[in-house]
Amino acid sequence: MKEVRLSIRKNTEKAGESRPRPSPGGGEILARPTKQTVEYFPHFVTSSKTKDILQDKYGNDGYSFWFKLLELLCRTDGHYYDCREETDWEYFLAYQKVSEEMARTILNKLAEMNNIDRLLWSNRIIWCQQLVDNLSSVYSKRTVSAPKKPVIDEFPNRNPPDNGVIGTDNPQSKVKESKVKESIFPPLPPEGDEQAGQINNPPKRTPRKKAELTKEQEKSFKQFWDIWPHKVSRGQAEITWVKLNPSEEFLEVILAGVKRAIKHDHRFRPGGYMPHPSTWLNAKGWLDEFTGDGSNAGNRSNTEQPGFVPSSGFRNKPK
Repeated sequence: MKEVRLSIRKNTEKAGESRPRPSPGGGEILARPTKQTVEYFPHFVTSSKTKDILQDKYGNDGYSFWFKLLELLCRTDGHYYDCREETDWEYFLAYQKVSEEMARTILNKLAEMNNIDRLLWSNRIIWCQQLVDNLSSVYSKRTVSAPKKPVIDEFPNRNPPDNGVIGTDNPQSKVKESKVKESIFPPLPPEGDEQAGQINNPPKRTPRKKAELTKEQEKSFKQFWDIWPHKVSRGQAEITWVKLNPSEEFLEVILAGVKRAIKHDHRFRPGGYMPHPSTWLNAKGWLDEFTGDGSNAGNRSNTEQPGFVPSSGFRNKPK
């Protein structure tokens, strides 16, 4: 019998480095490049200030927007999302299934609450430090370390966002320049002391003007408001109503849509996350079609599948 000898070679590679492996036919097999992505994130069910505020201000849109944002960041390499390219921003809106105005409003609110980095978002990059912190246990089992907060000056092939044009400084790149709509990105308030978690001299907010309904709009809005089951945020609903300015025929379509939602939409049932009236109007809720279980046939997200248990966000780490 031939003696089989095993030689054990001491691993001298540094953590995070991949050494080419020999192939059976000679040569080397190049190691697969490592990526900083994950397939899950902690989804705690305890109460969360972020979830409660978003849900109160924006209804179910705010709730789903937050968790779909975390899902997107988890599966994006580096755990940040760059909205400076128009196509990337359009994909983001399509993924969230909200209007451009609603997405901008919620992201600005998240930046205001320091749920996403204020400075990076002012440059149209979404980064959530708390998400990366909550993934520390995942990266502790990997050879690649968790990503660090991006530095805006180190992003290649980008022009400053203020000029409205995204180009390239690399002469070898043939990527066409694309313009970003400046109107969707109003400037954010100045960033305060991040370490203390406080904002110095927060700017005074200009009070929102009350919607001025015409007599015809007051009459039509009253019909809508009388049948809407959960009467909250009337002022915002009136502002949206002024924008819609529905005709008599359009009013009948809206009222029929509300009645249909009350009957078939699971969000309107006891215990459901009913959208605010302005959110429902902005989302053109009167066009919704429903399946037998009361879900929206054309707008079911990954988190609305059977067996999904919603939660409220991050759990604060013990000090």
